[in-house]
Amino acid sequence: AGGAFQGPEPQSVQVTIREENGRAIGTFSARFKLPAGGAVDPELRFTFSGDFKATRNQTFALETSDGVMGSIDINPGGPFNVMEVNFNTEAKVGKVQHGDILLVKQ
Repeated sequence: AGGAFQGPEPQSVQVTIREENGRAIGTFSARFKLPAGGAVDPELRFTFSGDFKATRNQTFALETSDGVMGSIDINPGGPFNVMEVNFNTEAKVGKVQHGDILLVKQ
């Protein structure tokens, strides 16, 4: 609540990332605040995975729950418990396609 974002305003976001043998495996689930009666689905869910790189910022391929492909960038913030999540998906009518959200780990 009250965090920084670009794109549609998130109402709630949950990101889970785990490491297996040098690979990231994760899930993203969000609900966005959109105009009432609009044609865009306020919920977005996707999974992502890929090899960790020897860089600060990480980029992984994603696939939404309805088969749309895209990418997610995960960038650590200044404090240890902050990260920026930036996602972009292929165009699909009625779906949120991009966002840039600053998350605080709880």
